[in-house]
Amino acid sequence: MQAVISLRNTLWLTVALAMVAAPHAERLPWWVIMLAAMLVLWRVYLGRARLELPRKWLMMMIVAAATAGIYLNYRTIFGRDAGVALLIVMLALKLLETRSQRDGMLLTFLGYFLVITNFLYSQTIATALYMVFCIWIITSATIGLNSMQPPRGYRNQLRTAGLLLAQSAPLML
Repeated sequence: MQAVISLRNTLWLTVALAMVAAPHAERLPWWVIMLAAMLVLWRVYLGRARLELPRKWLMMMIVAAATAGIYLNYRTIFGRDAGVALLIVMLALKLLETRSQRDGMLLTFLGYFLVITNFLYSQTIATALYMVFCIWIITSATIGLNSMQPPRGYRNQLRTAGLLLAQSAPLML
């Protein structure tokens, strides 16, 4: 049996993924933004109230409706704009069904992938600096997911993530 993800880690992932998705908001249709926000808020509510996560049939209906909506909006589900919109909706849906540590790790990897999609639209220094900040937050979320000890606070996670990223900087360069 896999470890169940805590509310603290779920909230940490939610913040990290919202930060990465935020720059895409100006390019997405309003309904995609609203759907993703509602799904994320629903997950936070379910976690705080300790309620059961949605059933598979309901999730499948939302997936089908969202995919159809993206197809109708973009006339395809392939390509840069439609692909990013679909990725953001599916990311929000995956967050909604996240139960285990494995699901949380998958979300962090999708978050890293979403960081790259921001560079499809803008390759400025400001975008790069913001994405480095997002990578720092996602890495902190990953550390929280993999921690064997009880949480010692956000600062410890942020410090460890910063240290790991600083150590990997020469390799990146």
